[in-house]
Amino acid sequence: MSLKRIVLLGLAVLFVSVPVYAQTKSVTIGLSLPSEEGAFFDALVRNIQFLAEEAGVELVVTGAGYDLETENANIQSLIQQQIDVLLLTPTDAVGSAAAVQSANAAGIPVILLGGELETADLESQPELAGTIVADYAAEGQLAAETMCGRLEGRGVLLEAINVPMDETTDLMPLAVKQASERSAGFATAFGELCPDVEIVPLNVAGLEEADVTDALLAAINAQPFNGLLAYDDQTVLAALDVFQQSRTRGVAVMGFGASEILVGALELGDIEATITLKPDQLAKAGLDAALAYLQGTTVSAEVESVALNVEELTVMRSCGGAGQPRC
Repeated sequence: MSLKRIVLLGLAVLFVSVPVYAQTKSVTIGLSLPSEEGAFFDALVRNIQFLAEEAGVELVVTGAGYDLETENANIQSLIQQQIDVLLLTPTDAVGSAAAVQSANAAGIPVILLGGELETADLESQPELAGTIVADYAAEGQLAAETMCGRLEGRGVLLEAINVPMDETTDLMPLAVKQASERSAGFATAFGELCPDVEIVPLNVAGLEEADVTDALLAAINAQPFNGLLAYDDQTVLAALDVFQQSRTRGVAVMGFGASEILVGALELGDIEATITLKPDQLAKAGLDAALAYLQGTTVSAEVESVALNVEELTVMRSCGGAGQPRC
Protein backbone atom coordinates (compact mmCIF):
# COMPACT_ATOMS: atom_id res chain seq x y z
CA MET A 1 0.00 0.00 0.00
CA SER A 2 1.36 3.42 -0.93
CA LEU A 3 2.04 6.15 1.60
CA LYS A 4 -0.55 8.33 -0.14
CA ARG A 5 -3.24 5.67 0.28
CA ILE A 6 -2.38 5.19 3.95
CA VAL A 7 -2.76 8.91 4.57
CA LEU A 8 -6.07 9.02 2.73
CA LEU A 9 -7.40 6.08 4.73
CA GLY A 10 -6.34 7.79 7.93
CA LEU A 11 -8.19 10.94 6.94
CA ALA A 12 -11.27 8.89 6.11
CA VAL A 13 -11.26 7.26 9.53
CA LEU A 14 -10.81 10.63 11.19
CA PHE A 15 -13.72 12.07 9.24
CA VAL A 16 -15.99 9.19 10.16
CA SER A 17 -15.10 9.32 13.83
CA VAL A 18 -15.79 13.01 14.44
CA PRO A 19 -18.34 14.36 11.96
CA VAL A 20 -20.87 14.93 14.71
CA TYR A 21 -18.44 17.38 16.34
CA ALA A 22 -17.25 19.13 13.21
CA GLN A 23 -20.73 19.83 11.84
CA THR A 24 -22.29 21.10 15.05
CA LYS A 25 -23.17 24.81 15.28
CA SER A 26 -24.83 26.88 18.00
CA VAL A 27 -25.63 23.93 20.22
CA THR A 28 -26.12 24.25 23.97
CA ILE A 29 -26.08 21.12 26.11
CA GLY A 30 -27.15 21.08 29.73
CA LEU A 31 -25.47 18.69 32.18
CA SER A 32 -27.31 18.07 35.43
CA LEU A 33 -25.39 16.12 38.08
CA PRO A 34 -26.19 15.01 41.62
CA SER A 35 -23.04 16.87 42.65
CA GLU A 36 -20.07 18.63 41.10
CA GLU A 37 -17.85 17.57 43.99
CA GLY A 38 -15.85 14.40 44.48
CA ALA A 39 -13.21 12.77 42.33
CA PHE A 40 -15.61 11.07 39.92
CA PHE A 41 -17.90 14.00 39.11
CA ASP A 42 -14.97 16.41 39.01
CA ALA A 43 -13.26 14.20 36.40
CA LEU A 44 -16.51 13.78 34.46
CA VAL A 45 -17.06 17.54 34.25
CA ARG A 46 -13.43 18.21 33.34
CA ASN A 47 -13.53 15.67 30.51
CA ILE A 48 -16.88 16.69 29.05
CA GLN A 49 -15.96 20.39 29.19
CA PHE A 50 -12.80 19.66 27.24
CA LEU A 51 -14.70 17.63 24.63
CA ALA A 52 -17.43 20.25 24.33
CA GLU A 53 -14.86 22.97 23.78
CA GLU A 54 -13.22 20.88 21.06
CA ALA A 55 -16.60 20.38 19.42
CA GLY A 56 -17.53 24.05 19.60
CA VAL A 57 -20.51 23.24 21.83
CA GLU A 58 -21.69 25.36 24.74
CA LEU A 59 -21.98 23.31 27.93
CA VAL A 60 -23.93 24.42 31.01
CA VAL A 61 -23.16 22.35 34.13
CA THR A 62 -25.25 22.22 37.30
CA GLY A 63 -24.87 20.24 40.53
CA ALA A 64 -27.73 19.42 42.88
CA GLY A 65 -25.83 18.70 46.07
CA TYR A 66 -27.76 15.40 46.22
CA ASP A 67 -30.99 17.35 46.74
CA LEU A 68 -34.06 16.75 44.56
CA GLU A 69 -35.49 20.25 44.99
CA THR A 70 -32.19 21.73 43.86
CA GLU A 71 -32.10 19.33 40.92
CA ASN A 72 -35.59 20.40 39.86
CA ALA A 73 -34.64 24.07 40.18
CA ASN A 74 -31.50 23.44 38.12
CA ILE A 75 -33.55 21.76 35.38
CA GLN A 76 -35.97 24.68 35.31
CA SER A 77 -33.03 27.05 34.96
CA LEU A 78 -31.61 24.99 32.09
CA ILE A 79 -35.02 25.01 30.41
CA GLN A 80 -35.13 28.81 30.66
CA GLN A 81 -31.68 28.93 29.04
CA GLN A 82 -33.19 27.04 26.08
CA ILE A 83 -30.70 24.19 26.01
CA ASP A 84 -30.93 21.81 23.06
CA VAL A 85 -30.30 18.56 24.97
CA LEU A 86 -30.19 17.64 28.66
CA LEU A 87 -27.66 15.12 29.94
CA LEU A 88 -28.87 13.97 33.34
CA THR A 89 -27.25 11.85 36.01
CA PRO A 90 -30.25 11.28 38.30
CA THR A 91 -29.97 12.38 41.91
CA ASP A 92 -32.53 9.73 42.80
CA ALA A 93 -33.78 6.85 40.66
CA VAL A 94 -37.39 7.58 41.59
CA GLY A 95 -37.50 11.28 42.41
CA SER A 96 -35.56 12.47 39.36
CA ALA A 97 -38.35 11.35 37.04
CA ALA A 98 -40.12 14.65 37.75
CA ALA A 99 -37.16 16.60 36.39
CA VAL A 100 -37.21 14.56 33.20
CA GLN A 101 -40.93 15.15 32.79
CA SER A 102 -40.36 18.90 33.14
CA ALA A 103 -37.80 18.78 30.34
CA ASN A 104 -40.15 16.63 28.25
CA ALA A 105 -42.92 19.19 28.68
CA ALA A 106 -40.56 21.91 27.44
CA GLY A 107 -39.67 19.82 24.39
CA ILE A 108 -36.09 19.19 25.51
CA PRO A 109 -34.69 15.69 24.86
CA VAL A 110 -33.17 13.98 27.89
CA ILE A 111 -30.33 11.48 27.88
CA LEU A 112 -29.53 9.66 31.11
CA LEU A 113 -25.82 9.65 31.84
CA GLY A 114 -24.49 6.95 34.15
CA GLY A 115 -27.80 6.35 35.91
CA GLU A 116 -31.30 5.02 35.38
CA LEU A 117 -34.81 5.89 36.51
CA GLU A 118 -37.35 3.80 38.38
CA THR A 119 -41.05 4.47 37.76
CA ALA A 120 -44.15 2.80 39.16
CA ASP A 121 -45.56 1.71 35.80
CA LEU A 122 -45.05 2.02 32.07
CA GLU A 123 -47.55 4.88 31.76
CA SER A 124 -45.60 7.09 34.17
CA GLN A 125 -42.23 6.58 32.47
CA PRO A 126 -40.82 9.84 31.13
CA GLU A 127 -39.61 10.01 27.54
CA LEU A 128 -35.88 9.49 27.07
CA ALA A 129 -33.68 10.26 24.08
CA GLY A 130 -31.04 7.77 25.21
CA THR A 131 -29.41 6.05 28.15
CA ILE A 132 -25.68 5.72 28.86
CA VAL A 133 -25.08 3.21 31.66
CA ALA A 134 -22.64 0.63 32.96
CA ASP A 135 -22.56 -2.97 31.83
CA TYR A 136 -23.47 -4.39 35.23
CA ALA A 137 -22.51 -7.97 34.42
CA ALA A 138 -19.13 -6.78 33.16
CA GLU A 139 -18.68 -4.82 36.39
CA GLY A 140 -19.24 -8.06 38.29
CA GLN A 141 -16.61 -9.79 36.16
CA LEU A 142 -14.16 -6.96 36.81
CA ALA A 143 -14.81 -7.26 40.52
CA ALA A 144 -14.05 -10.99 40.28
CA GLU A 145 -10.75 -10.38 38.51
CA THR A 146 -9.70 -7.71 41.01
CA MET A 147 -10.75 -9.64 44.10
CA CYS A 148 -9.20 -12.90 42.91
CA GLY A 149 -5.91 -11.13 42.32
CA ARG A 150 -6.03 -9.60 45.79
CA LEU A 151 -6.80 -12.92 47.50
CA GLU A 152 -4.18 -14.73 45.41
CA GLY A 153 -6.56 -17.63 44.91
CA ARG A 154 -6.82 -18.53 48.60
CA GLY A 155 -9.16 -18.05 51.52
CA VAL A 156 -12.83 -17.32 52.11
CA LEU A 157 -14.87 -14.54 50.52
CA LEU A 158 -17.99 -13.10 52.13
CA GLU A 159 -20.35 -11.84 49.44
CA ALA A 160 -22.90 -9.47 50.97
CA ILE A 161 -25.72 -9.58 48.43
CA ASN A 162 -28.63 -7.15 48.42
CA VAL A 163 -30.86 -9.11 46.06
CA PRO A 164 -34.21 -10.01 47.71
CA MET A 165 -35.03 -13.65 48.25
CA ASP A 166 -38.78 -12.96 47.98
CA GLU A 167 -41.21 -10.20 47.06
CA THR A 168 -41.70 -8.77 50.55
CA THR A 169 -38.75 -6.40 50.34
CA ASP A 170 -39.07 -2.65 49.74
CA LEU A 171 -36.00 -2.57 47.49
CA MET A 172 -36.53 -0.90 44.13
CA PRO A 173 -36.51 -3.18 41.11
CA LEU A 174 -33.72 -1.07 39.59
CA ALA A 175 -31.45 -1.75 42.57
CA VAL A 176 -32.35 -5.42 42.29
CA LYS A 177 -31.51 -5.44 38.59
CA GLN A 178 -28.11 -3.85 39.14
CA ALA A 179 -27.15 -6.12 42.03
CA SER A 180 -28.47 -9.24 40.29
CA GLU A 181 -26.50 -8.64 37.08
CA ARG A 182 -23.35 -7.71 38.97
CA SER A 183 -23.66 -10.76 41.20
CA ALA A 184 -24.23 -13.07 38.23
CA GLY A 185 -21.22 -11.66 36.39
CA PHE A 186 -19.11 -11.99 39.52
CA ALA A 187 -20.16 -15.57 40.22
CA THR A 188 -19.35 -16.80 36.72
CA ALA A 189 -15.94 -15.14 36.52
CA PHE A 190 -14.86 -15.79 40.10
CA GLY A 191 -15.71 -19.47 39.88
CA GLU A 192 -13.37 -19.80 36.90
CA LEU A 193 -10.59 -17.57 38.21
CA CYS A 194 -10.56 -18.56 41.88
CA PRO A 195 -12.05 -22.05 42.19
CA ASP A 196 -10.24 -22.71 45.48
CA VAL A 197 -11.72 -19.67 47.27
CA GLU A 198 -14.87 -20.47 49.23
CA ILE A 199 -17.72 -17.99 48.74
CA VAL A 200 -20.01 -17.46 51.73
CA PRO A 201 -23.19 -15.64 50.67
CA LEU A 202 -24.84 -13.18 53.06
CA ASN A 203 -28.13 -11.70 51.90
CA VAL A 204 -28.70 -8.25 53.38
CA ALA A 205 -31.61 -7.24 51.14
CA GLY A 206 -34.12 -5.00 52.89
CA LEU A 207 -32.26 -5.04 56.22
CA GLU A 208 -31.95 -1.94 58.38
CA GLU A 209 -28.46 -0.69 59.20
CA ALA A 210 -28.42 -2.30 62.65
CA ASP A 211 -29.56 -5.62 61.20
CA VAL A 212 -26.82 -5.50 58.56
CA THR A 213 -24.27 -4.95 61.32
CA ASP A 214 -25.63 -7.89 63.31
CA ALA A 215 -25.55 -10.13 60.24
CA LEU A 216 -21.93 -9.20 59.53
CA LEU A 217 -20.91 -9.79 63.14
CA ALA A 218 -22.54 -13.21 63.05
CA ALA A 219 -20.71 -14.02 59.82
CA ILE A 220 -17.35 -13.03 61.32
CA ASN A 221 -17.94 -15.10 64.43
CA ALA A 222 -19.00 -18.10 62.37
CA GLN A 223 -16.02 -18.19 60.04
CA PRO A 224 -12.94 -16.04 59.37
CA PHE A 225 -12.65 -14.60 55.86
CA ASN A 226 -10.10 -12.54 53.99
CA GLY A 227 -12.33 -10.88 51.40
CA LEU A 228 -15.67 -9.07 51.36
CA LEU A 229 -17.64 -7.91 48.34
CA ALA A 230 -20.58 -5.57 49.00
CA TYR A 231 -23.08 -4.20 46.52
CA ASP A 232 -24.14 -1.06 48.38
CA ASP A 233 -22.55 1.71 50.46
CA GLN A 234 -24.49 0.87 53.62
CA THR A 235 -23.02 -2.61 53.77
CA VAL A 236 -19.49 -1.34 53.14
CA LEU A 237 -19.79 1.15 56.00
CA ALA A 238 -21.31 -1.46 58.29
CA ALA A 239 -18.52 -3.90 57.47
CA LEU A 240 -15.82 -1.32 58.21
CA ASP A 241 -17.46 -0.55 61.57
CA VAL A 242 -17.69 -4.24 62.39
CA PHE A 243 -14.05 -4.81 61.50
CA GLN A 244 -13.03 -1.94 63.76
CA GLN A 245 -15.16 -3.16 66.67
CA SER A 246 -13.99 -6.75 66.35
CA ARG A 247 -10.40 -5.73 65.58
CA THR A 248 -10.53 -7.76 62.39
CA ARG A 249 -7.57 -7.13 60.10
CA GLY A 250 -6.47 -8.12 56.62
CA VAL A 251 -9.87 -8.27 54.91
CA ALA A 252 -9.91 -6.99 51.33
CA VAL A 253 -13.13 -4.99 50.92
CA MET A 254 -14.59 -4.03 47.56
CA GLY A 255 -17.74 -2.18 46.50
CA PHE A 256 -19.44 -0.63 43.48
CA GLY A 257 -19.71 3.03 42.50
CA ALA A 258 -17.77 6.21 43.20
CA SER A 259 -19.78 7.78 45.98
CA GLU A 260 -18.07 10.11 48.43
CA ILE A 261 -18.36 7.32 51.01
CA LEU A 262 -16.45 4.80 48.93
CA VAL A 263 -13.87 7.26 47.63
CA GLY A 264 -13.25 8.44 51.20
CA ALA A 265 -12.81 4.86 52.40
CA LEU A 266 -10.46 4.22 49.49
CA GLU A 267 -8.33 7.23 50.37
CA LEU A 268 -8.08 6.03 53.98
CA GLY A 269 -7.01 2.58 52.84
CA ASP A 270 -10.11 0.98 54.35
CA ILE A 271 -11.20 -0.66 51.10
CA GLU A 272 -9.19 -2.30 48.35
CA ALA A 273 -11.06 -0.93 45.36
CA THR A 274 -14.46 0.05 44.03
CA ILE A 275 -15.86 -0.73 40.59
CA THR A 276 -17.09 2.39 38.80
CA LEU A 277 -17.60 3.90 35.37
CA LYS A 278 -14.67 5.52 33.59
CA PRO A 279 -15.43 9.26 33.66
CA ASP A 280 -13.63 10.04 30.40
CA GLN A 281 -15.54 7.36 28.50
CA LEU A 282 -18.82 8.41 30.11
CA ALA A 283 -18.15 12.02 29.10
CA LYS A 284 -17.42 11.09 25.49
CA ALA A 285 -20.39 8.72 25.24
CA GLY A 286 -22.71 11.38 26.67
CA LEU A 287 -21.58 14.15 24.34
CA ASP A 288 -21.61 11.80 21.35
CA ALA A 289 -25.17 10.71 22.19
CA ALA A 290 -26.39 14.29 22.59
CA LEU A 291 -24.94 15.44 19.28
CA ALA A 292 -26.07 12.27 17.49
CA TYR A 293 -29.63 12.84 18.72
CA LEU A 294 -29.62 16.35 17.28
CA GLN A 295 -28.76 14.76 13.95
CA GLY A 296 -31.65 12.33 14.19
CA THR A 297 -30.13 9.27 15.90
CA THR A 298 -31.17 7.94 19.29
CA VAL A 299 -28.22 6.42 21.11
CA SER A 300 -28.11 4.09 24.11
CA ALA A 301 -24.84 2.52 25.17
CA GLU A 302 -22.96 0.71 27.90
CA VAL A 303 -19.70 2.24 29.09
CA GLU A 304 -16.63 0.45 30.38
CA SER A 305 -15.89 0.49 34.10
CA VAL A 306 -12.64 0.48 36.06
CA ALA A 307 -11.46 -1.05 39.33
CA LEU A 308 -10.74 2.20 41.14
CA ASN A 309 -7.83 1.83 43.56
CA VAL A 310 -5.59 4.47 45.13
CA GLU A 311 -3.38 4.69 42.03
CA GLU A 312 -6.36 4.98 39.68
CA LEU A 313 -7.90 7.59 41.99
CA THR A 314 -4.77 9.72 41.71
CA VAL A 315 -5.02 9.58 37.92
CA MET A 316 -8.74 10.38 38.04
CA ARG A 317 -8.11 13.55 40.04
CA SER A 318 -5.99 15.02 37.25
CA CYS A 319 -7.22 13.33 34.08
CA GLY A 320 -8.93 14.98 31.15
CA GLY A 321 -8.22 18.15 29.24
CA ALA A 322 -5.32 19.29 27.13
CA GLY A 323 -2.03 17.68 28.03
CA GLN A 324 -3.55 15.58 30.80
CA PRO A 325 -3.59 11.75 31.06
CA ARG A 326 -6.73 9.78 30.28
CA CYS A 327 -8.82 8.58 33.19
